[in-house]
Amino acid sequence: TLIEVSSLCNISCKYCAHSQQQDYFYGNMEPQVFQRILEELHDFSHPIKKCEMFGFGEPLCNPHFAEMIRKVRQTGMFKSIDFTTNGLLFTPPQTDAVIAAGVDTIRISLQGLDTETYQRICGVKIDFDRFVENLRYLYEHKGTCKIRMKIADIAIKNLVNKEKSLEKIFGEISDSLFIESIIPMFASVNYN
Repeated sequence: TLIEVSSLCNISCKYCAHSQQQDYFYGNMEPQVFQRILEELHDFSHPIKKCEMFGFGEPLCNPHFAEMIRKVRQTGMFKSIDFTTNGLLFTPPQTDAVIAAGVDTIRISLQGLDTETYQRICGVKIDFDRFVENLRYLYEHKGTCKIRMKIADIAIKNLVNKEKSLEKIFGEISDSLFIESIIPMFASVNYN
């Protein structure tokens, strides 16, 4: 089951639909809509393997996200609760709330290995060192949650030692790392 709690995003990666002017609803799922989804889940007679709490947008943009995870966990209907995030909105309080809510796996989609690459790919200037420290806090306070990180191949294509560079920065603060191949989807995007 996939529950898209937010179609908003705090970045605009050049290869993503968020960078294209798409005719799409942008916003956060309202708590009453979410509650109705949870009520309708009781129509299933067996537990559901997984609840993916993301879709097109960044789930951490929804201010009710941690509470939504907690409510999904309380249903007892799912064997696993997971989500994918760009991780930029993680702060220690946000981390504590999400972990306490009962998430099983967090996948972090990295867009670069430095501030400049994030600026080029995402259109935002981030404090990369602070970003890494916030992810370190997440890893150190994850409990039984698995932290999986991936990076777009186009974000590291010019690096000579791609795997070593990724491992050096994120190897000690993730349970797994991999390089994701971006598949061209939009004719208006230069994927080179």
